[in-house]
Amino acid sequence: MQKQAEHQLLQLAAGQIESWTGTHTHQVCVHSGLVWLTISEDPLDYWLSEGMQMHLPAKQKVVVESWDAPSTLSLQQLEQMQQPSLQLEQTQPAEVPSAVLNNESCSTTAGELACR
Repeated sequence: MQKQAEHQLLQLAAGQIESWTGTHTHQVCVHSGLVWLTISEDPLDYWLSEGMQMHLPAKQKVVVESWDAPSTLSLQQLEQMQQPSLQLEQTQPAEVPSAVLNNESCSTTAGELACR
């Protein structure tokens, strides 16, 4: 069960970069635009578009950049989680993993994910 707290809206201009280190686990949801996201202790980079969301681990630096157009994201602090902070599933062996989508707080499911 997740206990939800603190909700924050983040609006980024095209090409704008923001970074932070959270003290709690957060869920990020992209409401518009396309963002490039990296996490300090994760070797993958993520492309998230409108409707995609993922969990961000606590105590790791997160860098997000709005790509080619303005983007709107929401960050929701998750106080308690029983699931891993980052959920990935393999689409095919040796292929790019795709983020598990959760449509509870986002209305669409379109999006892309890439890794380096």
